[in-house]
Amino acid sequence: MQIAEFCKSIICILLVGYRILQTKTRMKKSKKQIAFVIKCIWCLVFMGFHYGKAQKQIHFEDEYNRLKQLAQSDIHSALKQTDQLILNARNSGEQKFVVKGLYLKSFAYLLNGDPESCFENAQESLELAESINYKEGQALAYRILGTQYAKMEASDLAMQNFEHGLNILKNLRS
Repeated sequence: MQIAEFCKSIICILLVGYRILQTKTRMKKSKKQIAFVIKCIWCLVFMGFHYGKAQKQIHFEDEYNRLKQLAQSDIHSALKQTDQLILNARNSGEQKFVVKGLYLKSFAYLLNGDPESCFENAQESLELAESINYKEGQALAYRILGTQYAKMEASDLAMQNFEHGLNILKNLRS
């Protein structure tokens, strides 16, 4: 809704600028004036795209954080809503939030005692994170894989995944 209002205001500003140029017949329209108006239009359009992208980022981050909390109390609702988050993120090209959504699904399956679905979503999260070079996402995926292995009492595999995720974070911080 805010993006639509922002676009309306851009159109109004453009129309006002156009009317001003039309009505100022006394002044010669120099190339500098026309170039200035064109630059203003491009700046407004550019700002609009960045404003919209920032609003999406905030929306996805807020929704992700809300669903993390929900997964601890109502797993089934969290799974349904996480599917919607993943779908919206895919449709918006927000691949990092697809990774986070898949991580969140694997976390919910871990809590629900479904190791097969946990592994499936964690692996998909890891593969996507690697393909877009999203290091934090890779670390999250290794963390959930390690946790699931630990829950299954496969301590060697758990430690391998935990160490791999930790190394990714160490390299990222250095």
